[in-house]
Amino acid sequence: LEPGTVFARLDGTEGQSMTIESPCACIVDGWSAPAGGFVQQGEPIARLVSADSPLLVRAKVAFEDALEMSQGDRATVVIPGRPESVEGQVQSIDFKADGDSASADRRFATVVVRPDQPFDFGDLGSLVRVTFP
Repeated sequence: LEPGTVFARLDGTEGQSMTIESPCACIVDGWSAPAGGFVQQGEPIARLVSADSPLLVRAKVAFEDALEMSQGDRATVVIPGRPESVEGQVQSIDFKADGDSASADRRFATVVVRPDQPFDFGDLGSLVRVTFP
């Protein structure tokens, strides 16, 4: 989407209609509201990803393993169906617990990997395998 491109239309309960324009050069990564569904004022309807920002990998890593990692450590990312892996480095490590990270006896940290070469936007949302040599 280019800035100003209409990407959604909202129909009000009293017959009024409103268009939503893209605020950036970006792509729609997902919809928060189903087509034909109802949304409240101020509620997000879509997630936009800026085309100017590089795609990053967010990996869930066992807490104990993440304790041994540092910013700048090397990482290898494998995208299924691609002939070659992508090298990168750890950009950040987040030890804050969230709803999915605390399960049973195992806790996870979120490790963000920045690839050395940019990913294609077609890879956005892909499941990947990340190893930390």
